[in-house]
Amino acid sequence: MVDDKAVHGALDELATRLVIPADMIQVHREASDRTRKYTSLRHGAFLLTYAPFERFFNRLAEAHGGASRGLAVNPDKIRFTLRQHTGITDATAAWKARARVAPDAARSTNISPWIYIERARLRDYLADAQRLRNLLAHGAAHLSDQNRSGTLHVVRGGYSARLMWVEVFL
Repeated sequence: MVDDKAVHGALDELATRLVIPADMIQVHREASDRTRKYTSLRHGAFLLTYAPFERFFNRLAEAHGGASRGLAVNPDKIRFTLRQHTGITDATAAWKARARVAPDAARSTNISPWIYIERARLRDYLADAQRLRNLLAHGAAHLSDQNRSGTLHVVRGGYSARLMWVEVFL
């Protein structure tokens, strides 16, 4: 049985923790000087966004007898953990995300289109996010050699999260 009080507590914590990254994105958007110090805001905003989502699912598992350990934002792991500790059989079955992706070279516009991602592509999107989190949290370059979801932008021979990618994750 799901503990509603624990769910509401985890949701309140998640909402509180997402205020700062949302503010960082706003500062980045409004900055007239696009120097390097402002481009790093997207990485800080992303890290401050990803961690609360990890914590949210950990809190749900902990509230129902699960271990207090890192639980990546991975639909398969979350589904297994929540089924094991809450009895919810498939918490991630209907998950979808609306994402902005890099402009298609075949299009004559430089506008990044909105798409819906689900199932395998959503799993890949969240795996890309986890890899980016690991790179940034451990001081590595933000360019990644993987873009399984096709949502990251090509930058100088690698892939990078643009501000809008971070906004969508938020």
